[in-house]
Amino acid sequence: MHDIQEYIRCRDDIFYFATEYLEADLKGFHIDILKKYIGLETGKTANIIGFRTSNLNTLNATYALWVTMFHDSTEICIVTQSRTYQSSILSIIENLINLFDKNWNSNQKKYEIDSITPHFISFENKSSITIASGNGNSIRGKKFDITIYESLFRNENAYECFFNTAHCGKKNIITNLGLLDEPSVIETYGDVYVYPWYCDVNLTLEWYIKKLNILGKTIFDLDYGCTRGFSNGEHRFR
Repeated sequence: MHDIQEYIRCRDDIFYFATEYLEADLKGFHIDILKKYIGLETGKTANIIGFRTSNLNTLNATYALWVTMFHDSTEICIVTQSRTYQSSILSIIENLINLFDKNWNSNQKKYEIDSITPHFISFENKSSITIASGNGNSIRGKKFDITIYESLFRNENAYECFFNTAHCGKKNIITNLGLLDEPSVIETYGDVYVYPWYCDVNLTLEWYIKKLNILGKTIFDLDYGCTRGFSNGEHRFR
């Protein structure tokens, strides 16, 4: 007889699930981002711009696993910028699943994986994760409860990919690590939330000075400040 109490606790608390079973080191801004995901309404888009090393890909994989493992008949799609990144996100998800299996007591209720391929993971509870790449042609005409666009700004087919597939998801999440040299029209799409480097309390003044000296102000602002500098010295968040 499986103990259902731990299953219910994880289902109702993604933060407990992530820290207890995936060994996640959640920072304050990670918690805030996950709360944005959970609170996202149908028909809305959350546009997350994080600093270069904010680890959004693992956070997205954590969220996708939590939704599919603990919520029946839920379909998620993660769209990556290329096949290389498609393989990368699959590897992250598989590593998280291995952590979960290691930490989860076999006497506790859980849904097993039905099948896993480079493009698709399905669970016994009829939930699934589809992993697509590039211009998103492989998911056109399909429907998902949530679509997550990984590093969309860096997808060379970003505009085509998003506006030709956004209708596939009841809810859409865009995530990016920093900004590119040239502005993207998608930077201001949906509800935009910006998380610069100083959201991580572990990044100190010493780190800031060292990184600034290495990269220079312009690149640092794009990669870690999530902002663009102007000639008058002012900055604005996008």
